[in-house]
Amino acid sequence: MALEDASSCYDIATKGSYFELLEESNYELYRAHKKLNNNNESFLHLEEYIRIKDSLNFNPQTLQSDAAKYQLAAEEAQLKQQIAEERAQLEFEEGQKTRQQLISTLIVAVIALISFFVSIYYLSRNTKLNKSLSVQRQRISEELKVKESLLSEIHHRVKNNLQVISSMLSLQNQYIEDVSLKKVIEDCKSRILSMSLIHESLYRKKDFKEALFSSYIEDLLAKLIKAYGTDETKVQLVMNLEPIKLSLDDSIPCGLIINEIISNSLKHAFPKGKEGVIRMELKQVDNIISLIISDNGIGGSEGNDLKSQDSFGFDLIETLASQLEADMEVDSTTGFTYHLKWESRLKRNNN
Repeated sequence: MALEDASSCYDIATKGSYFELLEESNYELYRAHKKLNNNNESFLHLEEYIRIKDSLNFNPQTLQSDAAKYQLAAEEAQLKQQIAEERAQLEFEEGQKTRQQLISTLIVAVIALISFFVSIYYLSRNTKLNKSLSVQRQRISEELKVKESLLSEIHHRVKNNLQVISSMLSLQNQYIEDVSLKKVIEDCKSRILSMSLIHESLYRKKDFKEALFSSYIEDLLAKLIKAYGTDETKVQLVMNLEPIKLSLDDSIPCGLIINEIISNSLKHAFPKGKEGVIRMELKQVDNIISLIISDNGIGGSEGNDLKSQDSFGFDLIETLASQLEADMEVDSTTGFTYHLKWESRLKRNNN
């Protein structure tokens, strides 16, 4: 009500330029707005009231002090409003950040869940595959054992068959009176013995594709010395054998070559009880195998030509060396020396 009266007086004073009434109405409006906490309006009417007072030579010190107070109050209100707006902005941003964190957490949770199910799937799949592989591995292992058993049986039967042939030759030899023919049959038995020992050494091993050849040589030489009745006090065997494995394709021709050369040395190198030494060296450098067999017997002296003595044996050695694809050198200057070098088929096949 006071505000309406003061406003009416203000309008009348303004229209009629009644300064005193205008002063009074401004003052009343200032007070009314002050009570209503309309700081901006209160401050405007206070300023106008002071200006009119100034124009009437009135000292407005007290009112100026109130004006300053209300100006500070207005600025404080603006500052509070600004702080409220900034607080609202911060709360909005915090809400946005919280929502983003929630979304990120949900995304991570979904990815983790998917990863978990994928891991379960692959774990189950790998378990099934491992089980299947285990079954296959066991089946292959059983099949391999069967094949190894069959292969062992084959080598054993071959060895037995060769021994049967050797026994048949021995039996037949009892009914032959021709000395040269008896010699030929004995040589054949020696060659059969060489092949038989190879098959025997193979079926005793777990790996039927290869065998330790040095063990085979030791067995072969012991049987040859026994077969030819060699006096070991007069003829010595000196061996330098590396533990080399040979494939079956190398073992048989190499064994037959050793059989032929050693047999020739035992038969011809030391006649009439002559003393001597037979040497054998077997070694391997990289993939090249070297075999050296020598004796210090009569050699090529006194017309002791190997081809004239046993042309078939020498031809057989050359044929077997060709089968090995070996380079062979023969020296009969002092006794006989055979040097053969060839590439191992075992490593060649593995490469």
